[in-house]
Amino acid sequence: MPITSTPETATPDDAAAVGATLARAFDDDPMMRWFFPDDSSRQEALGRYFTTIFSRQYVRHGVM
Repeated sequence: MPITSTPETATPDDAAAVGATLARAFDDDPMMRWFFPDDSSRQEALGRYFTTIFSRQYVRHGVM
């Protein structure tokens, strides 16, 4: 059985999931570790950071 993937446009309802996914993806990025040096709060801070950027910029302006 073939597996197909059909991309969907993210909506404002997806902001938390997008933020959490990007937080996990960039947790070990050197620049993000510099911006958010505290290991114990980095995931939460990155999640807020990416959720905010997505909600205020990307999803409103249709940037993909």
